[in-house]
Amino acid sequence: LANRRTLLMDRLRRHFVRKTKPQIVQHMRWWDSTHFHQIQRLATLQTWLRFKDELLAKSMQLLNESLEKRNQIQENAERRDRQAAICLQLSEKVEQWKDQLQETLERQSELAVAEEARMHELSEKFAEKERKKRTSEKRKIERYKSA
Repeated sequence: LANRRTLLMDRLRRHFVRKTKPQIVQHMRWWDSTHFHQIQRLATLQTWLRFKDELLAKSMQLLNESLEKRNQIQENAERRDRQAAICLQLSEKVEQWKDQLQETLERQSELAVAEEARMHELSEKFAEKERKKRTSEKRKIERYKSA
């Protein structure tokens, strides 16, 4: 409306009969100023609340992310500890297996040496027996020839 201000002024003059035009104009300015400040205050409060909520949401998100990261780091540390324990157990088992293998090899070599000694002794006995047999046969042949 083009004449809005004029219509408003007429309405206020009828409503406030005892007020003068400058007083009404002053009241209108005061009302416009007050209304403007109320709107600005409300907008500022709404903006502040929105920023507060956003900041709270962002901080909660950051807190949750940091908790997840901390839990992940703890799980990784626990997993590494379990792996280290398993690795230690396996290395102990490997050492035991190596010791058992070494012991087995030593026993086998001892048995092989003992077997070789027994075979050598048997072959010497056999050779001695053969010599005695040959000497005995030679004596028999010599007796036969001399007789």
